[in-house]
Amino acid sequence: MAPGPRRCWLACAFAAALLCAPAAASSLPGLRAAERARQASLRVAELLRTLHPAAWLVVGTALVQHRRSRAAKRGDLREIRSQVFTDDFHIAIVTTAALPWMTGTAINPLLRAAYLSKAGRSVTLAVPWLHPREQALVFPGKLRFADPQAQERHIRLWLAERGGVRADFRLRFYPASSPPTQTRPRTSRAALFLESFSPAPFTVATSLILPLGDASGRLNALPARDVTGCFEAGECDVCVLEEPEHLNWYHSGANWRHRFKLVIGVVHTNYLYYARMYAGAATAAVLKRLNEWMCGAYCDRVIKLSGTIQPLPRAVVCNVHGVRSEFLEIGRRAARSHFPPRRAGAYFLGKVLWAKGHRLLIDYLALQQSLGQPPTHVDVYGGGEDLAEVEVEAAARELRLSFFPPTDHSGATLRRYKVFINPSQSEVLSTTTAEALAMGKFVVVQRHPSNDFFMQFRNTLPYDTPEEFLLQAATNLLGAFLEPSWNLLGEPEPLSAEERRALSWEGAARSADLIDHRRAGSVRPLSCEGATDRFLEAVSNCTLSDVLPTLGDHATRWVHATVQKGGPVGDRLRRASGAGPVWKQSWLAQEKWRAAPPTEIVEASILATPPGMAPMKAHSKREAVPRRGEIGEEESCCSCGSVPRRKSLWVMIRLYVEYRSKRGGITKSSEFRHYYE
Repeated sequence: MAPGPRRCWLACAFAAALLCAPAAASSLPGLRAAERARQASLRVAELLRTLHPAAWLVVGTALVQHRRSRAAKRGDLREIRSQVFTDDFHIAIVTTAALPWMTGTAINPLLRAAYLSKAGRSVTLAVPWLHPREQALVFPGKLRFADPQAQERHIRLWLAERGGVRADFRLRFYPASSPPTQTRPRTSRAALFLESFSPAPFTVATSLILPLGDASGRLNALPARDVTGCFEAGECDVCVLEEPEHLNWYHSGANWRHRFKLVIGVVHTNYLYYARMYAGAATAAVLKRLNEWMCGAYCDRVIKLSGTIQPLPRAVVCNVHGVRSEFLEIGRRAARSHFPPRRAGAYFLGKVLWAKGHRLLIDYLALQQSLGQPPTHVDVYGGGEDLAEVEVEAAARELRLSFFPPTDHSGATLRRYKVFINPSQSEVLSTTTAEALAMGKFVVVQRHPSNDFFMQFRNTLPYDTPEEFLLQAATNLLGAFLEPSWNLLGEPEPLSAEERRALSWEGAARSADLIDHRRAGSVRPLSCEGATDRFLEAVSNCTLSDVLPTLGDHATRWVHATVQKGGPVGDRLRRASGAGPVWKQSWLAQEKWRAAPPTEIVEASILATPPGMAPMKAHSKREAVPRRGEIGEEESCCSCGSVPRRKSLWVMIRLYVEYRSKRGGITKSSEFRHYYE
């Protein structure tokens, strides 16, 4: 008797659910759960074989591929383990930003590559290449580069002059695109991301950059004549994905875990904080699940800089970042009394956004005012989308806040301050806090998972409540305005050798020595090692742990690849989800673009979706895909200000819900209507 279709489809759905079920194999309960899921999958497969041969073939093929993939990854891990012990492995670092954009994902990966190379490792750093028109949307001032060689010279010059290190590593570029931010209203880009209810990376928190096409394939497919060179077959050992969720939201290439023996993701940004702040629990839940899928499908190990990041598959918490040597030198000179006493009081440095702690700072100082305590004066340095609103509210509450434009943290202006205040709860790991500690200042921070690393330093002044914040700030600022003979509180303690090393990027130990050091029992905790040593320790631990892919990883990867490689259908799905300038990528699948240099690809992308222009339908029935011979030609529809922004499906749904519910928040319904009508 033939089985009914309802019964067959229910069995298929149950099998798919089992395939997608997460299995944390790094602990004993996780191993038991994985074994139960495997046994259940086998029972369902046997049931499907009796119900319908086609259903059995689908699930059976998936199980066979899963077993083969795990066997291949197991062999890769054995091989990379032996290579790590002999330090004979290549490290490829892929990041989402590049100088002169002064952001953490541009500076920290660059310094990581430099210090790994200085420590004797073979390193290649891959950074995005933007079209000169799109560089104006991201790079500060009037810095523009006509070709990757010019930008590479700028990066290496900054690294030598400001980074304080000269290293011989290879720098290459992959094609990327940036959003048309100049056509948008003043509201923060984190809010714009959440307005569209889609995890489009170019609208999260700050203006971000998206890869064009297969970024993983570009690392091996670029022709040898390209200035950036390419990886040889024997150099695909360890791959470090800086912000793996960001790199893979619209990734349309091969699986990183298949192309490299070991893939490590370093998570920089707390996207869930922005989601909860600007859109509520529903959007945060969607984004949380999406980030879990992306990290699980494409990473063998995930490194979270602090515990404030959401739970992710196969994740460990370790700070693998340091500060530049110039900050440590400032602190060393200050400890030797080469600088005059710090009398400038307290300051707060960072991008001016409500989500970056400025709301909390205003609330704390307003509480001090309501309690009748002497007011605390704080100088705020930085710029941002919310600067005008913050200034207006501080003036309305008559708070003693002074605002100054962005300035170099290592400059003479900020050396005069004694106390650095950072009430932010959205940071994963605050670079400015680490820099202030390296300069020998007091830092006032909340006891929060994002600040756990800083609790080991003697000059850290933690607080739990607003009242404790006021007490720490007022008490330690008192001595800054008294005569030296009256200053009973004293200056901050000079950094010890262990504290300086913990804040630095230094690391020259062999990987095998690190492993033996940990096995023998370390006298010094890992947090006191340099950032490079902490990173190499994480790489060594990856090879000793069970990081094999699960059934859920393969199912997620298959679904994601099917959507991203769907040709015109994939273009429509990316467009509906708010992919911005990279929604149209089907033309990149043509053979002639596979080995094209990044400059030609971004030129063609500009023709397909000019900056400041939303995805528009072609005038003909076929999509207007640029021909190879048209690269570099001027288009007549590139005027950014005259092209209306098209609404995606998710935008329309969110606008309707917002308008009907009249829910309050950072962006009002009238602003929605004004922006999109």
